[in-house]
Amino acid sequence: MDKAIHSVAPYFDPQGVRDELSDIFRAHGDPLQARPEVLERLKALVASARQAARAGLESDGNGRRCAAGISQFQDELIRVLYDYTIWHVYRATNPSDAERMAIVATGGYGRGLLAPWSDIDLLFLLPYKQTPWGESVAEYILYILWDLGFKVGHATRTVAQCVKLGAADITICTSLLDARLIHGDDLVVAALLEAGAELRVAVYQARVQERGADRDVGCAELDAPRARTRHVPDTHALVPQYV
Repeated sequence: MDKAIHSVAPYFDPQGVRDELSDIFRAHGDPLQARPEVLERLKALVASARQAARAGLESDGNGRRCAAGISQFQDELIRVLYDYTIWHVYRATNPSDAERMAIVATGGYGRGLLAPWSDIDLLFLLPYKQTPWGESVAEYILYILWDLGFKVGHATRTVAQCVKLGAADITICTSLLDARLIHGDDLVVAALLEAGAELRVAVYQARVQERGADRDVGCAELDAPRARTRHVPDTHALVPQYV
């Protein structure tokens, strides 16, 4: 169990855990040797957070607050894990423009609410094509999350790939419309924001052409994610509402 149970989301001290993981790495001097102890520390963290979330729910009966708290915990856990990975495991000593990344929550997780043991959907967003550094960082984070017992849906894409695939697949499009930045490079996310209008127009045109539908039908389909998020306060979509 965690050393201290925090009753308020995110249920732990993120900077304190960052420092602990750095100490573990320095004690071993090698990321492979440090991994078992890092994993055990994070398992204790997950257990204590779930205990705190359950205690809060049993105390006030507020399911929405509990779901928001679990989502906040998941956000902070991923931020801590990402920082540990790029600081100690796959540190880019002379990073190029291509060695940048943003981690984005998509789908239901993007709306900022998680039930206990819910799947989490992640997009590793890249500025350009995949690099060995980006692939290694994403894989390390995913394997740690899997070893912690999380069910993770994931994709690694560039901004251009998001636009292309979103225009061709309404499921991918709507998952992106619910997307929310967790951590990483702001410039990469800004590029997705700029592409957001292009994505919505492309999907609208494709659906109208496919169905022969009028504009009201096309807009209603694209506005479905917006209608869902009206009931979720303080949720910010990466892709702007365009239509």
